[in-house]
Amino acid sequence: MASFASACKAAGYDDAKEINLHDHKHKAAVSTFAQLISGHAHEVGLAHKPDDDILVARVATDAGVQYGPLGMYLFSFNEDPENPSHANAFQSLSNLFNDTAEMHSHIRERSGFRDHALYATDEGVNQLSEESLALLLQDHAFLTLGLVWAAIDVGQHERREPFLLQVLSAINQVTSGFKSKAA
Repeated sequence: MASFASACKAAGYDDAKEINLHDHKHKAAVSTFAQLISGHAHEVGLAHKPDDDILVARVATDAGVQYGPLGMYLFSFNEDPENPSHANAFQSLSNLFNDTAEMHSHIRERSGFRDHALYATDEGVNQLSEESLALLLQDHAFLTLGLVWAAIDVGQHERREPFLLQVLSAINQVTSGFKSKAA
C-alpha cells in the first residue's frame, strides 16, 4: 500500500498527499478500494503474455474481444472515463455495506489484521484460526501484488489518469471519517 500511495504522490496526484502512510485505517481504506477494483479487473479478464512479459486485459468491444496492455486507463467508475469525479467511486464502495458505520467498522477490522496475524498474544499464539489466517493471508497476498502492479503502472503514466483521481478522492472521503494519527 505504501508503495502505491508513494508512487501516486511522486507522480503529482495531490489527493495522495492526504493518505497517511502511518495510519493503519488509511492503509486499510486503500486496500479495501484495491479489493473492489480487483473484482472489476477479474471481470475484465487478465492474462500474462510471456513473450513480452506483460499483463494484458481482455476487453469486450463491439468489434469482439480485444487484448491490450493492462493499465489504469482501462478503468473508470464514471460513464465518461475522462470525468475525474469521485462520487461514483465512493458510491461503489459504499454499496458493499449497509451504511457508513459498517464501512468504517470493516476498515477498522481490516486495519487490525496485521496485529492479529503477525503478533503473539499473551498466550503466545495468534488470535486467528488456521483457516481464517490462510484466507486472510491469501487475500492480502493478492492485494499486495495488485498494489505493487498499480505502483509500477502509476510511474508509467504520461498524464494524470482520471481513474486515479476518482479513487484517491474517494479514499480521502472514506478516511475523512476517521481521526488520523499525526504523520
